[in-house]
Amino acid sequence: EAVDAPAAPPDMAPAALFESVGWVAMHSDLADPDRTSVYFKSSPYGAYSHSHADQNSFTLHARGRPILIDAGYYDYHGSPHGRAFYRQTRAHNAITHDDGQGQRDGDRGAGGRIVEFRHSDRVDRVTGDATAAYGGALTRALRTVIFLRPHHVVVYDALAAPQPRRWEWNAH
Repeated sequence: EAVDAPAAPPDMAPAALFESVGWVAMHSDLADPDRTSVYFKSSPYGAYSHSHADQNSFTLHARGRPILIDAGYYDYHGSPHGRAFYRQTRAHNAITHDDGQGQRDGDRGAGGRIVEFRHSDRVDRVTGDATAAYGGALTRALRTVIFLRPHHVVVYDALAAPQPRRWEWNAH
């Protein structure tokens, strides 16, 4: 006999900040299985152990399908694919520069932080600061994601570097 999935509590907000781990989840309607969902990461834990070099990255799902995803695959710990792509900034929906240069991997100090989170009935807004994750290559790495319920997402990046850079906006 099929069992229905549990329903979200009726008083639960469709967006939440998980401050201790640096994650934000924003949904159009938690009760709708065809909802639009945006997940944003700017974590203080850096890119060490199970964490990737993906501060200020986000994923997007709509109507039960992944739209913007984390790319690559996990095959085994320390694999060439994992080291060269899967864990790297360029495998995520995040900013790189100068032909795929990104955040430091394998570094606890390569973290981010949520500097603003606002939730209302129609609009959610999150801003992350990933400047430290770039190890001095950038002097500012701020990303703001605005979710206009039910289906629109706006992404705004504020970037600066001590020398000229060619910016790359990765989307998978």
